[in-house]
Amino acid sequence: METVKNKISDINTQIVICTKVEDIPSLRLFCNLTPKEYITDTFEGLRIMLEKGQLYIGLEEGYIESYDHKMDIEIDDDCTESNGFMMFKYLYVDNLTFAMFLKYAFSFKP
Repeated sequence: METVKNKISDINTQIVICTKVEDIPSLRLFCNLTPKEYITDTFEGLRIMLEKGQLYIGLEEGYIESYDHKMDIEIDDDCTESNGFMMFKYLYVDNLTFAMFLKYAFSFKP
């Protein structure tokens, strides 16, 4: 019997935990909880983004990413490792919850 392979692309989904940064003390706390090598921007760069408008940060694949607007869903159609699509779903939490995620993520010892 001949098997038929479907031609539907795989969709890999990742959840990005995010928060809207409300003030400089919160930003400083997030940067202090995260090792420098895991932050894609400098504190000064993030501070300037916050002062110019809105600043959202997210924990994405072990790194802190910054955004100047609220994200909901992003689809990357160039996912070479799976020959499919990568979908990022952004989940928003308050600043305290985000700080707890960071503390756990970067102090976890398996």
